[in-house]
Amino acid sequence: HIRQQLEAVGNPAAPAAEREACVADAQTAIDEIMRTFDAILSLSEIESGSTANDFETLDLAQIAATIANAYSADIESGGRRLLVSTPTPAMVQGNRYLLGRAIANLLENAVRHTAAGTDISISVDSNGTTVHLGVADNGPGIPESERVRALEPFYRLDRSRGSKGSGLGLAIVAAIARQHRATLVLSDAQPGLKLTLGFSAKCGATG
Repeated sequence: HIRQQLEAVGNPAAPAAEREACVADAQTAIDEIMRTFDAILSLSEIESGSTANDFETLDLAQIAATIANAYSADIESGGRRLLVSTPTPAMVQGNRYLLGRAIANLLENAVRHTAAGTDISISVDSNGTTVHLGVADNGPGIPESERVRALEPFYRLDRSRGSKGSGLGLAIVAAIARQHRATLVLSDAQPGLKLTLGFSAKCGATG
């Protein structure tokens, strides 16, 4: 597709406006390819377990609040509302970067698959033995029959195939969950989708 666009750019008979549009489209496509390769490399690194030695005791609620604050302006500028409930402390053993990446991916996934007017929520709670982090929205959700496959690399719902994205966002979250021995559950938010990560308080890293 990019090759066709560049061939159009090199056609001296094509109108200038058409050539400029082809350049812009090619740049956008290349940016998307670079993001996909970055996601592939990230997934490979996470699955290798090379970050296991970087685990420390962290407050997951504080990390979630920081990521939510970083995304709030963009989420709300898109016509959505971000609801945050992250009472501290909620201590787990983990890698700060990976946990932040998982939360960011969950928020980006919620934005990508919902329309303006959607409520997106992020919450953290602890009962002393288990820490749960949840990201939910009241958008279209994912059919129960497709929820397991939604965590597979490159899998995209039919309605998502025309939108941007590599289909790796939730696969990376799933890999991060495995690295932290955490559970990842997709459920019906009635309406919408809720994704919940469950950690053992101060759980250990995988070997």
